[in-house]
Amino acid sequence: MIDGGFTLNNNMFLGAYFDITAFFDTFFCSLSGSEHIKDVNIAFFDSNFERISYQYGESKLMPDFIGDIKKVRDKAELVKTESFTDVFRMLDVNENREPLERVLLFVKNPLYKEALYICSIRIEYLSDQPVLEELNYNHFEQFCYNMQSVILNYDKLFLIVDSYSEMLSAKDHLMPYHLTNVANWCVRISEKIELSTIERNVLYISALLHDIGKLFVPDYVLNKVEPLTHDEYYRIKRHPIKSEELVKGSFYGMSLYKDIPLIVRSHHEHYDGKGYPDGLKEEEIPFLSRILTIGDGIDAMLSKRVYKEALEMHDVIKEIKKCSGTQYDPLLAEVAVEVLEEFSNSKKFLELSRTKFISNASICFYYENYYRLVSFKGNLILDEENGTLQIHDHDPIVGKLDISKMYRATISFFESMEFYELTTDIERFGDQKFYLTNLKNLPTDKYFSLNWSGKITMTDEQNKASIVDVIKLGGNSIVFEAERVRHSELDSLFNGCLNLKLSLDEKSDERDVKLKARVLKHYQLNNKEIFVAKFVDVCSSDRDLILRMLFRKQMENVNSMKRRT
Repeated sequence: MIDGGFTLNNNMFLGAYFDITAFFDTFFCSLSGSEHIKDVNIAFFDSNFERISYQYGESKLMPDFIGDIKKVRDKAELVKTESFTDVFRMLDVNENREPLERVLLFVKNPLYKEALYICSIRIEYLSDQPVLEELNYNHFEQFCYNMQSVILNYDKLFLIVDSYSEMLSAKDHLMPYHLTNVANWCVRISEKIELSTIERNVLYISALLHDIGKLFVPDYVLNKVEPLTHDEYYRIKRHPIKSEELVKGSFYGMSLYKDIPLIVRSHHEHYDGKGYPDGLKEEEIPFLSRILTIGDGIDAMLSKRVYKEALEMHDVIKEIKKCSGTQYDPLLAEVAVEVLEEFSNSKKFLELSRTKFISNASICFYYENYYRLVSFKGNLILDEENGTLQIHDHDPIVGKLDISKMYRATISFFESMEFYELTTDIERFGDQKFYLTNLKNLPTDKYFSLNWSGKITMTDEQNKASIVDVIKLGGNSIVFEAERVRHSELDSLFNGCLNLKLSLDEKSDERDVKLKARVLKHYQLNNKEIFVAKFVDVCSSDRDLILRMLFRKQMENVNSMKRRT
């Protein structure tokens, strides 16, 4: 029955990382009597039984693994014990009364002889065949060691990305956003052309690291407004080569990623041969580099920099068409245009299954009571609806947090120009990391909300007035950003109401609306404070005016796209 028909339901990128299907099938086919096996499910736990770090098989069976561990510990036969591994085995039946075997391996730390990780294997057999009488548990043990070493390497992979992201952020706080945006545009294009999972994985990691060579470019060159001199342009043109050098050293020994150095080196090559650093053209340019070039160009055009303004989506589409066959592969340019048009017309919900790494995320939660909000920033690594937030704040409170005193946690970040909020449960906290579960999209507004570029006048209860930038506006709420503020000022914001004066439409006589709002959340993003506030006692006429302005702007955006593309 073991014929390569198993499916990987979770950990898509991890599965591709070491070709789990082939490894899995080869292992179980090598077992004596493998023809009697109907189905297999595997789960790896951390030493505290708090998290499934990897799972293989039917996801609906995953809750059973917790029960398996407790049942096997209490009732199973200890079939093998050595210095570093204990193996338990228990025979059982499934819901159809078919033979079932549970194997549980406790792999210990060789220094302290405590559990390092736990592997639970659930094997179902054909109903008309006998249960395997003998299994080579040494094979199972080796299987676990091999699996765990690869999982640890995979974790190390994102630690590498996290480290480079932080270093780049020190030079330019917008650079990490660029890397993740480019990675996500590349994934959208790769899905459209149906790249294999492994190719998508390699492309995604390449995109996250394609600009790390800019660590060697002086800050004044990266942010220069005036035209670059010949020497400065030479330094810029060297960054793909430096990216290649850094990636080579970082991924030494990871065979799946052997092509990434060349992919990042070639992300500024042009289809007509006029790019750099090697002047490659057409098919000479690695295929994944050609996708990366377009993803890089899309985000560069959509992003505002000190030396240029951001382009509207319809202008980006025009530019992609214009550069088809010169800068961009014409076939891929056509696909990119389709992706951009679909993105413009779609509802902006984060697809958790697609996104894996998010730089500059921020977590916010009530601490000790419902009057004290705290937030921290870091880089977020996602695995479906679970995640790990690596905190990079140097705040003494971080090491003193008590998870039992954290309430109503949410995560926020920017991705592809959109502001996202997700609800989450904090499973545990340690080593400057939040371990998160049940991540779910949180709509900003219960009515309707839209990105809104503009300024508002804000006055707190002490009559302190300030001008802040609006990020998102809805019929029930507003998201705005301000420069970093002191904790004492934050307390006054959360414990009182703000008076807001919105200028909604310069063409209308009713362009100013005065509202009261209460701050619900704050996040640390873009070296600024991001506030989510809910309107208080807003009258229906004011809300109707806001919603009319939002719908009008949405229709203007749609009509503009139709006219210009």
